[in-house]
Amino acid sequence: MEIILKRRKERDSGSDTRRTPGIRLSTALAVASICLLLAIGTAGTSAAQSTVDECIIIIGTSGDDAYELTDDVEADQDPCIQIHNSDGGEFVFDGNGHTINGSSGVGISVEPDSANVHVKNVTVSGMETAVRFDEVTGSSATNVSVYGADVGLDVYGSTTVSLTDNLVGSGSDTGVVAQESMQVVIEDNTLNPFLGTFEPIFPIDDDFTFSQSVEGTEHGHEHGVYLENVGKTSVEGNSVYSFNGSGIVLEEGADGTGVENNHISGVEGHGIVSLTSNNVLADNTVEASGERGILLDGGSFQSVINNTLRNNHGPGIQLGRFLLANNNTIVDNYAENNSIGVVISSSQDNELENNTAADNRGIGISVSGSSGNHFEDNLAEENEGSGIALLTQAGTIPTPSLNNTLVENTARVNEGADVIVEDPSNEIEDLDIGDSTAPQTTLSLQGEDVEISSVDDPADAPDGLVAVDRYFEADAASTEASLEVDLSYEPGDVGDTVDESTLEMLHHTGGSWTTVASSDVDTSENVVSAEITEFSTFGAFGEEDDADDDADDTDEDADDDTDEDADDDTDEDESEVPCPDDIDEEACEAFFDDDGNPVDDGEVIQVLLSWNDTEEVNGVPVDDGEMIQLLLTWQDAK
Repeated sequence: MEIILKRRKERDSGSDTRRTPGIRLSTALAVASICLLLAIGTAGTSAAQSTVDECIIIIGTSGDDAYELTDDVEADQDPCIQIHNSDGGEFVFDGNGHTINGSSGVGISVEPDSANVHVKNVTVSGMETAVRFDEVTGSSATNVSVYGADVGLDVYGSTTVSLTDNLVGSGSDTGVVAQESMQVVIEDNTLNPFLGTFEPIFPIDDDFTFSQSVEGTEHGHEHGVYLENVGKTSVEGNSVYSFNGSGIVLEEGADGTGVENNHISGVEGHGIVSLTSNNVLADNTVEASGERGILLDGGSFQSVINNTLRNNHGPGIQLGRFLLANNNTIVDNYAENNSIGVVISSSQDNELENNTAADNRGIGISVSGSSGNHFEDNLAEENEGSGIALLTQAGTIPTPSLNNTLVENTARVNEGADVIVEDPSNEIEDLDIGDSTAPQTTLSLQGEDVEISSVDDPADAPDGLVAVDRYFEADAASTEASLEVDLSYEPGDVGDTVDESTLEMLHHTGGSWTTVASSDVDTSENVVSAEITEFSTFGAFGEEDDADDDADDTDEDADDDTDEDADDDTDEDESEVPCPDDIDEEACEAFFDDDGNPVDDGEVIQVLLSWNDTEEVNGVPVDDGEMIQLLLTWQDAK
């Protein structure tokens, strides 16, 4: 870092000695060489094809130029190869697999105002800077191998420069530097200061221990990629290993940079550190860093998406360290076996969604001194510390975490508490604490100085009550602790065995279960609620549903009523005279005895008869020819 900043200051003050390179030739030979090259530069627009086997100054023509290195070169001037191409044609310098060796200075320098210069297929060893693009446009370096350089590839004050498929290997301090530039593409490069001296120990396997990653880091290696005051720059598909500094650094002014699909391993500093805004960090893998996997320190409106952070000595992802990191989006990242999975420190209004913090050596997701952040659908599980912790930032004036919202997150199977909440302004909704003891037990809560965990082995239900297998543990972290909680249950938890309307929250204390005084149930929302000031194990219980007994009683009552009704109907049928409305009552009653039974056995029928000379029937007077209705028994009808 110090070397880079020094070089930038030299350029700003006009004291950069590389603008006036020393040519280590006799005066006569130097003049002759320059005159020859100038002559070449004015030879017209046709392409020039030349060979090079020594350090040289090359001035391009107005057409296309191609230069090829025919032998290895020992650098005896600085820069060794100096290229001027300001007339607009394409200029290709092909090293043809040869090497430029030196001990100081610049190997290949593309000088100010040059354009369309392409350096390829060359090895540069032992130089302070291997390849430099200084205030140029439309240029590139491809398949360049660098060993033992302070800086491998250097871009300054330039526009549209592409650095692809290059190697910065053994003994190099910094891989790639880009400053004061626009539209720089850094793609598919391998940056490893140990490559070429021994087999790299990365990528690592599952048996990794951090002590491996810092092997050899006292050799002074700096950053893999360092960007400062650059715009519209892309860092993609690079492999960055074992630098003494950080893997990729976005310094001040490196706004709008895309850092995607890079693999960073074994650097002593941070994997990726950004101090700027509007950057996208996506699909990167950072492992075995000496500090944080990804650090956003002071930047805002950045997107950190689908990165894998594992086996880092510090946190997998951290927002805020010395400066606030506000209004950033952290989505779909996976943090495993870091000191902490995700840290939000003294930062505000960030969105964290669908991230996983698993099997970390401390807390899964830690929030300290931060406010207004939103967490949704994140998973913190099997961490050695707590799952999710909303904490107060220590300091001369302690700063609490306030007004954070957590919606539908999961914190389960952590060795510490699943959730820690220190300030009641934070809202937690539908928090899944895992199998406690029924799967996916969820809580909504606001609390002060409380720790919430799942329960593996609760005490048996008290006599007369049935458990719905929804429990949680609540512990007080201070004498000011309090908790408002909604414990959710599923309809299947109640089934046909529990009277849902009787559900209540109990806490286990002194060896027995006791009803929480403020307990209430909302059967429409399937939650049991309570305000808690005494802490222990809590669960939801209800009375056994006696609906089946009631149903049996109802059936018996129904049977009894049916029998009674049948008896009553039978009695009524036997005692009442079934006499139609249009039949004279006296005539009708003549066919029944005093008990209402037919006079003769058999069916009673209704007939129409005509009487001619009959004066009376059963004592009822009739006139000749009068039609009368009679009720007769079947025997009488015969």
